[in-house]
Amino acid sequence: MDEVVVVLLIVAGVAARIVSVAKRGYARTIQASGKGMGGPPPETMSELLAEMRSQLEGARRKQQVEARTTLPTPVAKSTRTRAAMVKRPLRAEPVDVMSVRPPPVQVDYDAEAARLVAARFAAAEAMAKGRSPADHAAFDQRTRLSQSVASAPQPHRLARLRTAVIWQEILGPPVSLRPPPD
Repeated sequence: MDEVVVVLLIVAGVAARIVSVAKRGYARTIQASGKGMGGPPPETMSELLAEMRSQLEGARRKQQVEARTTLPTPVAKSTRTRAAMVKRPLRAEPVDVMSVRPPPVQVDYDAEAARLVAARFAAAEAMAKGRSPADHAAFDQRTRLSQSVASAPQPHRLARLRTAVIWQEILGPPVSLRPPPD
């Protein structure tokens, strides 16, 4: 029960604050615009809303009047003659046009597709048959050789330390939130 009373008091306080701020804002706009001097400010929220509605309607009417009066004037038609409007003389004799481009080449994709299918069948047959002991031995030799290759040299110790500090600055907490050093 007590919580309900507290919540209602808070809501009433917030509503009273909103009304007082709205009245002060209304008074400032009236003083700034120079209109309504001498008239009492609205006492209720419905009067305030009615006043705001009338101001919005006045602004809308003003925009409509300005829109009607500021229409652009029609532009006079150009007196220039355009190149497309000038009549061109007809040619006395027809001109033979010779193509510089070679004739298109007919490509037969069927033969190429058949060759591709045959290559895929051959690869599938090679993969399907079992491996011989010689194949296994060759694979073992290849893997042992690749393990003996020297690894890349390790970067300098100071470069690693610098990288670690940079990552600590980026991923760590901000300096202001870090615990004090002991």
